[in-house]
Parts: sequence; C-alpha cells; structure tokens
Amino acid sequence: GLHVHRVVPGFVAQFGIHGKPAVSALWRDRTIPDDNVTRSNIAYYVSYATSGADSRTTQMFINFKDNTFLDNQGFSALAEVTSGMEVVDSLYKGYGEGAPGGRGPNQGAIQQRGNAYLKESFPKLSYIVRAQQVAFVEEPARRAEFAPNLVSATSSSSSSCSSSSSSSSSSSSVPSSSSSSSSSAAS
Repeated sequence: GLHVHRVVPGFVAQFGIHGKPAVSALWRDRTIPDDNVTRSNIAYYVSYATSGADSRTTQMFINFKDNTFLDNQGFSALAEVTSGMEVVDSLYKGYGEGAPGGRGPNQGAIQQRGNAYLKESFPKLSYIVRAQQVAFVEEPARRAEFAPNLVSATSSSSSSCSSSSSSSSSSSSVPSSSSSSSSSAAS
C-alpha cells in the first residue's frame, strides 16, 4: 500500500510518494498547474501539497480540522472524504512532522529508498490499501486525468484512506500547523 508519511495531529495527514523509487522517478518532472481556490481547507477535505506555484505532483493531504488559512496560500481543496472519517482519525500519529524538523520520514529518503526505508525506520506508519471514486464533480478537464474528485475511506490492519500515486524529487508540503505565513515550508 501507499504510506501516509506525514501525520501532524490536529492539522493534516499527507501521502502520495510511491513506495517504489522507480515509480516516483517517473513522476519527477510531471507537475499539475494550480487551480483557483474555490473550496476551503476544512476538516476531511483533500488538497494537493505544493512547494510553490504550479508545482503540485502526486502528494496530497487530508485536513484534520479547519485550516482555512491555507486557502490564501493557494491550497485548493479538490475532494472530500465522504465516508470513513474514523479511518482518517485513526491514522498513526506517533511520528508527527517529517524530518528534518520532526521525527517523521524524510521525503527525499522515501523517494530514494521507498517502502524499504519506511518499513525499516517507521514500521507503525498507516498505509492506503484501496481508494475509490464515489462521485464526479464537474471540474476542469486537466484535473480529471490526475485525481478523483470525491473519495471514500476503508480500513485494513493499519489504516487506509484516499490515495494518489508518487511524488516529485523535491519536497512538497503544507506549512506547519502553527504557520500562517504565505510560504510553504517543505518538510
């Protein structure tokens, strides 16, 4: 499954770096243009992580709470977890923020070593087993080719939620929960 590599309690759960480095490498230079913010980052809404303008790749995050301060920073919600919120709430939170600022996984190491690194160093991470599009909302055509608009969550022995594939070689992230600045701090 796809690991949820960054879970910051009371803020977000981030995922989207593929566990196979070769797959991550295929997505290294494939970016998705930004969308206008038309939906807010409220609890259980899903948004793309980013490292700047037009830099979205395959990393996404689920908001644990009202994070509308992210709206002004260009994080546009694209989906909503419509069932399985208890699965989102049960994601393993013990590692917290990613390295180097926290105890969690380093995104560069995930891209280089994949699941081997995560299983060896972060064995308690939750992972996504299955994702399902449950409805389609009319959106720009470019979004339809990259991600479903609404997702549901199901669980396994660890946890599961909505998903996407891999990641760019640079870190994509949302700022820390205490940040209200206009820049996106990579994690």
